[in-house]
Amino acid sequence: MADRSEQSAFDAPAPDPELKRLEPLLGTWTTEDHTKDTTYGPGVPVTSKETFRWLDGGYFIVQEYETTFGAEPAQRGVAYWGYDTDTGSS
Repeated sequence: MADRSEQSAFDAPAPDPELKRLEPLLGTWTTEDHTKDTTYGPGVPVTSKETFRWLDGGYFIVQEYETTFGAEPAQRGVAYWGYDTDTGSS
């Protein structure tokens, strides 16, 4: 019988070094802009606050955002950014 004392069923490879290319996103970003007038109505101010941080383990970056269009309720969400080593894409 093989000795598996050094191996865990949950061993995973280290995060791909390509993920380091996402590091410039880390931090909190605030933007302000204005939509254009359309046939649906006048443009409105748009504000957004986005925070990017590493998920524990370093395999993904978590993006949390809150965006407001004019007087509408804020839109909130979360996105996860990763890297697929097999396809070479994020």
